[in-house]
Formats: sequence, C-alpha cells, structure tokens
Amino acid sequence: MRLLSPPPTSYDYSSPQYGAWAESVWKSVQARVFLKASPSSEYWYFALGVIVTVLSFLAAFWADRYSCQIFVARESPSAQTTTSSVPGASGVEPAEL
Repeated sequence: MRLLSPPPTSYDYSSPQYGAWAESVWKSVQARVFLKASPSSEYWYFALGVIVTVLSFLAAFWADRYSCQIFVARESPSAQTTTSSVPGASGVEPAEL
C-alpha cells in the first residue's frame, strides 16, 4: 500500500507540503460497567458531605473571627531595641508642649 502523503525524514511543521494525520484502529468494542450503590447509601454519603461542608464553614468563620486571639503578634527583640533620632520615625509623634 502506497501512502498518499509520505512523512519526510526531517519534518518542517510550518510547511504545507505534507499534511498531518492520525490513525486510529478499533480492534474490539469495549464497555466499562460501574456498580451503583444503594439509594440509602447515597443518601448517607450526601448527608455526610453536607455535614462536613457546614462544619468546615463554621470552623473557617470561627477562626477568622478569633484569629487575633489565636495568633498573637509578638514583636521581635531587634524591633524593641532599635531607636531612631528622627522624630516620628517610630510611628509615635512627640507630644506638643
């Protein structure tokens, strides 16, 4: 069998000289069969998924609300000992007399 469009040894993809093709061979027809759980099991899976979702949202809401108490910000020792001679550089303005 002679090919109508034989592939060259070094193919230039930008050249329209030869077309590109793909070959598919079907030797047998196959089907996959999946077992389906009973309806009562599906309801339990759905209910468990809803419960986990609601608990996740509640936990995220609680962590967001109390994050200041959970994650206490601490100053580093180097920030406490650093002094500046420029007024207002520390973020605190000098008191006016």
